[in-house]
Amino acid sequence: TGTNKMKNLLNRPVFMVLMAIIFIFIGNYVFVPPSFDLSLGSLFIKTVLAAVGMLVLPLLTIKYVFKKGWREFGFKKPDNLKQAIKLTGLFLAANLLLLLLFSRNEEFQFYYGLLDNSWGFFFLNAILFGSIYYLAEEFLFRGFLFLGLFNRIGSKSYLITSVIFAAAHWSKSYTEIIYSFGISWWLCWLTLKTKSFLPAALAHFGAALILNIFINYIFV
Repeated sequence: TGTNKMKNLLNRPVFMVLMAIIFIFIGNYVFVPPSFDLSLGSLFIKTVLAAVGMLVLPLLTIKYVFKKGWREFGFKKPDNLKQAIKLTGLFLAANLLLLLLFSRNEEFQFYYGLLDNSWGFFFLNAILFGSIYYLAEEFLFRGFLFLGLFNRIGSKSYLITSVIFAAAHWSKSYTEIIYSFGISWWLCWLTLKTKSFLPAALAHFGAALILNIFINYIFV
């Protein structure tokens, strides 16, 4: 019947990938370097687009299109909080040296350097707005896309998610694109291990925050 055909179409991995790509483009304005526009209004717009495109729309799609629960896509607290904190800490520690090296790279300094390096602007940009952005981004990639695909095609979802995640960083340096591909595998594993996208969001946010501090305040 037509209903069954539609249901089969919605359950196909290619449909989930297509929806994820659409959501990425909706929230893609956030990839514009913040140094090009320092107004709080611009930062607010970027954050809203990220939240709508990469968090709200995927949640609505899960509920009303896939007709599934959000918990199935990792929208819940980790099953083992202590384990999640430990693994997140290990991720940040393992990446600390790389983040230090990246902070000395001119391409990273250009992209992440702030023309306004006051602590007030840094708090709004990197901490307040940044936390919302990484929460949204990690739900889209780790919750909606990775867990959604993993329940359908298993371990192949690691590669598909990581390729799309790296491609979403196309406006950044080649080094960061390659790095993004690599850490995506670990963030996917972290999400699967903890049954929640939140540890991956915290790990990603923490790494970005450390990099921003290195570039704008320590190695100026």
